Amino acid sequence: MSKKQLLIVDDQPHVLRVIKMSLEKKGYAVDMANNGKIALGRLREKSYDVMITDIQMPVMDGQELVETMHKELEGEKPFTFVNTAKADETLRTWAATFPNTELIEKPISLRRLMDRLAIIFS
Repeated sequence: MSKKQLLIVDDQPHVLRVIKMSLEKKGYAVDMANNGKIALGRLREKSYDVMITDIQMPVMDGQELVETMHKELEGEKPFTFVNTAKADETLRTWAATFPNTELIEKPISLRRLMDRLAIIFS
């Protein structure tokens, strides 16, 4: 069985490192991007099972990334976790318009993330 492919998108290097290390310890293959534009390029080059993206980032934020991915990319999209400090009703409604998209609130709970991944991949 091949490793599950995950893409983490966040503009904070320490967040990327912590999540990457935690996921790799669980056996996942992890790529990183520090903004939505770079992430979109990676999504065009490679198929991912899951994407974890922050909302607030420079160059291209998480909302634009998700919207562009669903509009422009062919084929199956990765299950997407949108990491946000402010999960208000507007953002929840927005996320609900995209299949396999779920909000997770900051600070990200690695335990909850691992539990959710276990469910998705079961």
